[in-house]
Amino acid sequence: EVNANADYALRNGVFIGAGLNFLSNTEQLLDLRTTGYAGVGYYIVRNNHMYWQTFIGSAINSENFTEVPEEPSEDRDSFEGLISTELNLYNLGDIDVLSNIAWYPSFTQKGRNRINYSISVAYDMPLEFYIKTGLTLNYDDQPAVGASETDYVFTGGFGWEF
Repeated sequence: EVNANADYALRNGVFIGAGLNFLSNTEQLLDLRTTGYAGVGYYIVRNNHMYWQTFIGSAINSENFTEVPEEPSEDRDSFEGLISTELNLYNLGDIDVLSNIAWYPSFTQKGRNRINYSISVAYDMPLEFYIKTGLTLNYDDQPAVGASETDYVFTGGFGWEF
């Protein structure tokens, strides 16, 4: 999964934002899901140790699915809503936490809902090293034929900041 986004701060905690997300997922038979979105958000809290934001907007979603033998697969394009929230706790001693959840109700595919959730925790160690772990969950209540509704990924890592 690869994400790119940009925000422009307005007044009183309001911001406008846009982004692009690319996801490949074998459990959900996605060769590539490309989602572009734009909308408006609000920082509920924003200080030197954390921010908590909400966001509402719309998204254009394009999905290319893996062909499964004897299972018809049909690529999809859809127009969706987007409601999300993100909490980022940082500069809290040696621990950083980032969590976000996004709900994509479809406007063009009746009754379809997608949810993406992620959380990561990083612990700072001596000499600018760190360890990090995370969980990502992707849910789609109308997946491709033969695909799972839910996929999750656990990650872990060790790194060095310079």
